[in-house]
Amino acid sequence: MVADIYAAAGDPLEPIPATYWDHWQREVDLADTILVNSDWSRQGLIAEGVPAERITVVPLAFEGAATPPARAPLPDRFTADHPLRLLFLGQVTRRKGIDIALDAMAALPDAPLRLDVVGPVQITIPDTARADPRIVFHGSRPRHETPAAYAGADLFVFPTRSDGFGLTQLEALAQGLPVIASDRCGTVVRCGTDGVILPDLTPAALADTLSALSADPARVRRMMQAARLDTRFDLDTLGQSLAALTPGAVTTGHPG
Repeated sequence: MVADIYAAAGDPLEPIPATYWDHWQREVDLADTILVNSDWSRQGLIAEGVPAERITVVPLAFEGAATPPARAPLPDRFTADHPLRLLFLGQVTRRKGIDIALDAMAALPDAPLRLDVVGPVQITIPDTARADPRIVFHGSRPRHETPAAYAGADLFVFPTRSDGFGLTQLEALAQGLPVIASDRCGTVVRCGTDGVILPDLTPAALADTLSALSADPARVRRMMQAARLDTRFDLDTLGQSLAALTPGAVTTGHPG
């Protein structure tokens, strides 16, 4: 399933030796419980023939402040001088959906938006994106600069084509930053409350979402006020979930 998704995006996976899959299948056959971090991964395993009743979803955990840091107030109206600030942080690849984000920006040439792209660039950036003054490519940044990147944004954009979970969603919420995410990762966003889950993973769907939000600062402000780490993703909940697993052999599913 995942290999087909990446191939369709023009970013095919490198061939994986048959011995890897042979060993993986043996592990799956021996395991009583197969642990995955998201329903997206669960669906992928079921598509490969793994019995659903043997798969348990346990989300990842993230340690962050109980209260997000204070953020700069939003303007009453987004303009070219005070745009809606978007952050894409991670590997700059089609697998993470950077092309979807860039195409969405291209579809909204007059929208008051700014997109900061932080991370190693691993694709050829279109000339139109390079020429767009609203888009800034920062390249790789050390880990300790990540909080500053989140602090300089109003929304985190995560249009991933496939992620076993997507920990950056939790990092963003810990910084009080709402998330626009695909449904192909861990279910973190409470759609309409602390972010938006895209109804369709296309540039048009993302452009529609960005257009609506850039015209409604009050809605963005409400989502920022609600953006924080949920107890579903703290270490205590992770520990309780692991302790509740049925005793027996446990293996991890292919992360997708």
